[in-house]
Amino acid sequence: MKLSLRQSITLFIIGAYLILNWFFMLVRFPPVGSGVPFGEILLIFWFCFLFKDLRWLPLFTNNIIFVPFLIWWIFGITKALLAVPEYGMWALRDANHVIESLFVWVGFVFASTPGAVDRLFVWLRWVLALGVLYAFSYPWREPLAAIGPSIISASGGVIKLFSSPTYATSPILVIWEVTRRLIGGHRKAVLFSTFLLAYIIGIFQARTIYLQVIAVFLMLSWHRPKAFKNMALAMGAGLFAIILFTQSGIEIKGRNGEIISMDYITSHFIAIAGVEHKGVQLGAKGVDLRIGWWKKIFDKLTSSKTNLFFGLGYGFPLVDFRGWDGVVVREPHNSFISIIGRLGVLGATLFIWIHVHMVRAWFRVYNLCGEKGYGLGRDRLFMFMVFFVMIWVYSIGEDAFEKPYATIPYYFFWGVVLHYRIHLKNYLLSKVQESRPRESINYANSYSS
Repeated sequence: MKLSLRQSITLFIIGAYLILNWFFMLVRFPPVGSGVPFGEILLIFWFCFLFKDLRWLPLFTNNIIFVPFLIWWIFGITKALLAVPEYGMWALRDANHVIESLFVWVGFVFASTPGAVDRLFVWLRWVLALGVLYAFSYPWREPLAAIGPSIISASGGVIKLFSSPTYATSPILVIWEVTRRLIGGHRKAVLFSTFLLAYIIGIFQARTIYLQVIAVFLMLSWHRPKAFKNMALAMGAGLFAIILFTQSGIEIKGRNGEIISMDYITSHFIAIAGVEHKGVQLGAKGVDLRIGWWKKIFDKLTSSKTNLFFGLGYGFPLVDFRGWDGVVVREPHNSFISIIGRLGVLGATLFIWIHVHMVRAWFRVYNLCGEKGYGLGRDRLFMFMVFFVMIWVYSIGEDAFEKPYATIPYYFFWGVVLHYRIHLKNYLLSKVQESRPRESINYANSYSS
């Protein structure tokens, strides 16, 4: 079954956010000045059909406790609107996490169309393939940026399509593709995954990537022993390949300007704890810098009971540090600190409450698939959870939830998961009487199933 125009436009925009991330985040209408980002335009477009889509509201509220969602939206959006007279559009920009969490509704309604979930996974296969290809352009980003398009942000910074910031989600898509292939279990998939892991670890040189790979590794150990062994083999082979590459005498520099080697990777990983070694001094100092930001935010929060409970609000930078392009870094490079800083204890409680119920909904449908022997459903749900976990890890060291390229796909996929429970429950109930063996899914081909 074909998707509607509304659904097709949605997948195109979400795919653009995932692949082009930072660059597409700045695309807006009109293209100069503040403008309205495409994500918000898409959200407005969906809510133009709200009267038609309200028939799904009872099912939506039955899958989760709706109260924390409602309070989260009312509290966060009201707080942003009250700050507009003083801070202008920056108040709404800083509140994008709350606003874009409405995409959970978009994902829920999207999945209501028969066949939409199947089409979504066909689309995801292509997004991951294009994302991997884009990641492989990283070593040539400077000559490509010289000839590629650029865009000016609302704060005056110039971002080029192939500049370093526009690869922000590339490692996530590569790790996601690795997971997809490893669940399939073929030897070729393990070999290709080895190459991909060695590439992103060696070239991208980001501490978040190390943590994301470890997180997915642990998830696979819980999900499937065979997939866990495959990833252990891929990780071991990838690190061995880096060692051999280092011993060959060939010198290639990664994102941080350091030559790819196991010594650097080890030192860079240890720098997560703020330990300085040669070549990672700047990264280690960055830990103390961020902790300093967090302490200042905490001091402001605890300066009054009102600040502590309701937060500091929107429209102004939580930190006044300036980045590589001279633009003020508005967030403290930790989304969880940003949430409690902006919305206080009340907002942080609502955020946790919302996620507890969404995760519980995920486990219910995941276990339901296991009880009925529906392997395809379990694999699809596992793929979603891999993405969610990578975003959580990403949010520890970066302002992920404050970036539309992470927030919009994140909540959209959660909406699909919440409706997928209904979709699968109805499907399994209709099939439970059929005599069929337990499915053994080749995940590499499951997108077109």
